[in-house]
Amino acid sequence: MGKRTRRSEQEWKQIIDEHGRSGQSVQAYCESKAIGVASFYQWRRRLRDSKSLKKPSKGSFIEMGQIRTPGSVSDASSWTITLDLGDGLKLVLQRG
Repeated sequence: MGKRTRRSEQEWKQIIDEHGRSGQSVQAYCESKAIGVASFYQWRRRLRDSKSLKKPSKGSFIEMGQIRTPGSVSDASSWTITLDLGDGLKLVLQRG
């Protein structure tokens, strides 16, 4: 049986980040780094769960100014705003 290596939480964060950039499967990555696959999955879940338990950061507001159409002085009669939320999900706001 091989010698066990104790890794800190910070080391596991680096390992998991490096795996994400590697393009390798978990199995191949773990074999190349002599890391137990079960340990990898356990730490990935543990780190993901700890992130979800943290207090969400306070959102920020982005001032976009007034929406104007060409030739209009004060109010836009119609407009469309599309927010791409990722994973194929879009939020579309329309007026007019």
